[in-house]
Amino acid sequence: ASQTFSPNGTYNNNMYVGFKYTSGQVHGLGTKSNALAQLETWYQNNLSSYANKIDTDAVSVEIENQVQLEEQVMVQEEQEQQLHTMEHILEY
Repeated sequence: ASQTFSPNGTYNNNMYVGFKYTSGQVHGLGTKSNALAQLETWYQNNLSSYANKIDTDAVSVEIENQVQLEEQVMVQEEQEQQLHTMEHILEY
């Protein structure tokens, strides 16, 4: 069954993109997002009985890889926005 959850505060703030965020920081990792909290709850309710069969080291590495990828994408998007702003300024 699918579940829904509320977004992480204001929808129009890149601080809330990803599984973790820190208030006032673009790339903070201090607070779990609602998505991560829901995922952890779902895991506890549906998969925790399989914990002895799950390679947690592999899962941790995969999650860390995903977090790093999200951070790289956010940095790239920020750089592209800065470049676009500079191009716009140079047009005038």
